[in-house]
Amino acid sequence: MTAMRSRTQDPPRVELRPEALQWLRRRGVDQVTIRAELRNGCCGGSALLPVAREGAPDARSTAQFSEVEAGGVRVHLQEELSAAPLVIDVDRLWRLGRLRVDPADASDPSPHSTTS
Repeated sequence: MTAMRSRTQDPPRVELRPEALQWLRRRGVDQVTIRAELRNGCCGGSALLPVAREGAPDARSTAQFSEVEAGGVRVHLQEELSAAPLVIDVDRLWRLGRLRVDPADASDPSPHSTTS
């Protein structure tokens, strides 16, 4: 079963870009899960990278998640990723789209964010 807890001290900072918020609303999505997934590189290396998925965490997951709100969307953030600020955006190709997670650049605060 997925363990979840809400943080009351120092909640993780998650920004939801307006285009991503519109994309989620058009799809009727009000929850997003950001978890660490292993990605393989082209030369044999691998790394755990943040990946955003629509919906709540899988009930079978053993990972721990924090919950924060960004732009009216509940974001479930895997505990291992909660130290660094993150930005949720959407990659688009014609009519297709998918969520993308990037580290927030502290030297360039986004005027486009809907939350901090």
